[in-house]
Amino acid sequence: MHGLWRRFGPILPGLLVLAGLLALRLADPTPVAALRLQGFDLFQRLAPPAYDPGVPVRVIAIDDESLRRVGQWPWPRDRLARLVERLARAGAAAVVLDLILAEPDRTAPTRIAEALAGRADPATLAALTKGLPDPDHDLAAALGRAPSVVAFALAEEPGRMPRVAASFAEIGPARERLDRFAGAVPSLPEFEAAAAGNGSIGTAAGRDEVLRRLPAVALLGDALIPSLAVEALRVAQGAGTVTLRAVADGSGLDAVRVGAVILPVAPDGRFWLQFTPDTPARQVPAWRVLDPAVPDAELAAALRGRILLIGVTAAGFGDTVLTPLRDRIAGVTAHAEALEQILLGRQLTRPAWAMAAEIGLLLVLGLGLIASWRRLPAIISGGVVVLIAAALAAGAFLAYRQAGLLLDPTLPALGLLLTHGVVAATAQWRVERDRRTIRAAFARYLAPALVARLAEHPERLRLGGEWREMSFVFTDIAGFTSLSETVPPDRLVATLNAYFDGLCGCVLDAGGTIDKMVGDALHAMFGAPVDQPDHAERAVACALAIHRFATGFAAARRAEGMPFGETRIGVTTGSAVVGNFGSRHHFDYTAYSEAVNLAARLEHANKALGTPLCISAAAARACPGRSFRPVGRLLLRGVGTPVEAMMPDELCPAPAGAYAAAYAAVRRGEAGASALFAVLAAEHPEDPLARLHARRLAEGAKDDLIAID
Repeated sequence: MHGLWRRFGPILPGLLVLAGLLALRLADPTPVAALRLQGFDLFQRLAPPAYDPGVPVRVIAIDDESLRRVGQWPWPRDRLARLVERLARAGAAAVVLDLILAEPDRTAPTRIAEALAGRADPATLAALTKGLPDPDHDLAAALGRAPSVVAFALAEEPGRMPRVAASFAEIGPARERLDRFAGAVPSLPEFEAAAAGNGSIGTAAGRDEVLRRLPAVALLGDALIPSLAVEALRVAQGAGTVTLRAVADGSGLDAVRVGAVILPVAPDGRFWLQFTPDTPARQVPAWRVLDPAVPDAELAAALRGRILLIGVTAAGFGDTVLTPLRDRIAGVTAHAEALEQILLGRQLTRPAWAMAAEIGLLLVLGLGLIASWRRLPAIISGGVVVLIAAALAAGAFLAYRQAGLLLDPTLPALGLLLTHGVVAATAQWRVERDRRTIRAAFARYLAPALVARLAEHPERLRLGGEWREMSFVFTDIAGFTSLSETVPPDRLVATLNAYFDGLCGCVLDAGGTIDKMVGDALHAMFGAPVDQPDHAERAVACALAIHRFATGFAAARRAEGMPFGETRIGVTTGSAVVGNFGSRHHFDYTAYSEAVNLAARLEHANKALGTPLCISAAAARACPGRSFRPVGRLLLRGVGTPVEAMMPDELCPAPAGAYAAAYAAVRRGEAGASALFAVLAAEHPEDPLARLHARRLAEGAKDDLIAID
């Protein structure tokens, strides 16, 4: 028996590895599918197709510049109506609204009257609003005069059925494997009735949030519905019917025909997306379309005969998707890219025979390796395995590049590598790797005591993402760009190292997590990865400690002749999704939410306010043991409603009672508020809030509402 084991024993682990890989591929769990998709993503990153400016598709981008020039989002519907009308006059083949307009316009006279009900005489309100135009009616009329398409979002909960303008013809049992949804969030009925088309904007990404496929058609209940891209193609061609062709064996859908365009799809009705690098040539800013100074002839020359998708691309509005190129693009851009590749006939295909071919390669190559283990030295067989694996990857990439085929080289290549490796060592290696991962991932930005706690109790760390109530501290150095241009690099680096050493000490002493250092800025968070019920108090204490350190540090540098600027700080509290974000090769433990963005905007607001530290009202309320003074209601770029900012009492030398009385006078709009703050500023010129409001009121401000650019 011992001799048989010595002779044939090495074969058994190899056969077990092959059997396990075969079972995994047949079961296709999430990790195996994710590995395959990562390989397909790599192909796109290695050889993305070039953008073709001749393709008749453009995005009418409601971008940051459009919001700056035209006004904050959401725009009144009459403004959207003017946008649609001008695009129609320019000769658009189709005007597509990649927007869900499910609620009436809040700026409509009737809505304003409803909001004022109880505050004014109903007859007076009726008289004031009578005859005023309704923005929703204006938009509906504009949609009716254009070859337009509106959108609806798919949902799992039943709701109002959207109006489907397209008709469908089925050749064979084409709907067997289509995605089915229970409900939808449609646009207003008057928009649906006016528009020539209505399409779904279901862009469900994978579990890793990467968008790789889009549905051409789906089922809403038992009714067929078109995607936004398919509906845009139908309206642009003036077609009435979308034809679905089933696979010959009846296992699902094979192709979708829209007018003269035939779109090959998978049996579930989805098609693979092949993204180009994002380019400004794809977009036309919405403000240019709305600008009366831009001649109609100029717009017609650029837009005639094109499918024009209107959507929000401004930063911070959340309608973004992650592509295989690792770019985060606006959802409307993803729909535009889908239309582009359909019109160009550029398709990616996962052949029906691909899985059988990949499994066959795994078995043939794996069994061949096992059969030859006694004939080849380990170093030679290892080299052969590496060469074969490289050849498989190169062949799959060549199939993608030349024929648009998606073949998975990871299964046979991994089978060879695992068969040749030492399987028994893998389990122990993973145990040790997990411990090293926790220490390596957090040692850079957590206090050593917290790292030790996580290493001892890894169950307290949820890798991935989770929602938590947290607090955030953002810092920045005033005038750092000018400083970096005047100070020698070696001295600047040494100074920054000393500066960040002090700031990081403040964060770690307060029990915080160092999120990242970007240039001269430090981002810190409290409340993760370990629970901290007092995260807001810790964040405020950290901010004050940073202020004290940075003030002394800057004074010392200025005494040495270096014009080191003041450190500006923003603090907020709110919900955020926190976890490890990135790829399997590189990740970063960080948080994302509006509260994070608000901390950055409050830090930036200090520049306009002349203050060193701005704290959100939510963070201040979570610190009942501290006293704060209101800074004002800030209108921050990208934030729809005013944000109340606060500052700790200890940074304001003026008496608290006198400041409270003067600020209350400002809130009430009293004429004497200016004099009260002028006195406070004269008596306490070092008080930043007294100086701020004395200056604002002297310049004509009437209240505490402050716009920050």
